[in-house]
This record gives sequence, C-alpha cells and structure tokens, in this order.
Amino acid sequence: LKYTDFAFDNNENNYKRVAGKIEVDTGVVKTANCQLSALKYSGGYQGKELILVSTPTGKDRKRENGVIYAFAVESDDTMTLVGTYFNFVGSFGYSCIAQLKDGGIAVLYETDGKIKFQVASLDMFARPY
Repeated sequence: LKYTDFAFDNNENNYKRVAGKIEVDTGVVKTANCQLSALKYSGGYQGKELILVSTPTGKDRKRENGVIYAFAVESDDTMTLVGTYFNFVGSFGYSCIAQLKDGGIAVLYETDGKIKFQVASLDMFARPY
C-alpha cells in the first residue's frame, strides 16, 4: 500500500489536484486490483490522528481476506502502522468504511457477488491480527 500527498495547481483558475513527488510505501499488503477505503478515525490513537484503511489481502491478487489497517499520523506527517485487524474471511471486494456515532466501524463490501454490511465493534480494535 502506497500513498502520496497532493497539491492544487491553479492553472487559469481551474484548480486541479496534482500528485506529490514523494511516494511512500507503507510496507503492508494490498490486493492491487481492487478498491480500498480510508477514513480518519475521530477517536485517535495515543494523542495522534488515526487513519483506517480497509482492503483485501488475498494471495495472487485475489479479492479475499479483508483487513482494516490502522495507521497513526506522526508529527512529520508520515504514517506508522499500529494495528492490522482481520475480520473478513473469504471473498472481500469493493469495501467502504464509515465511523458510527458509537465509534464502531460500518463496513460495506462485496462477497461472493452479494453486498454485505457489517459493523466492526470497538472490541475488534483490542484484538490485533
């Protein structure tokens, strides 16, 4: 999983997002041919911003075995992996996550051609993968 920053390019008042020049490799597994989802978790982690990312991690680029990675945002704006949570065994594609009012994580994803909705409880974050 890689990320980069971006900037706005004001070309004739037509603002466009332009990818940053520095690409950061987080070192975590992501199935390269499938959508992921990311959100800023409002609860934070040890006083730092927390970014959650859901993605399949199947071998041979298969859309299987969904995980939620938790990254703490450091003072230099880099991210450190603080947890990997494995909660979705089997087919897992096109995930979308959202934080609920109680702090739980709503997960919508495709599994075996069907759309499934689950809520990952806060307990999940106490049991790292």
